Amino acid sequence: MSRNLITVLTLTLITLLSVVIVVLAQTFLKSTLPEATKKQIEPLDPTLNLELIEELESSVK
Repeated sequence: MSRNLITVLTLTLITLLSVVIVVLAQTFLKSTLPEATKKQIEPLDPTLNLELIEELESSVK
């Protein structure tokens, strides 16, 4: 193979690797969830608010 072809292939490989690295870095650094999705996936509080239940029962009566 000619020396020019090896140089072109090497530079092409370096360029492709650089693009892949930049795209992966952007994906990991800018990966954020929308606020609505964050609220939907947050864990539920398993404790009951008895005061709220009593208030709701008294407002129904």
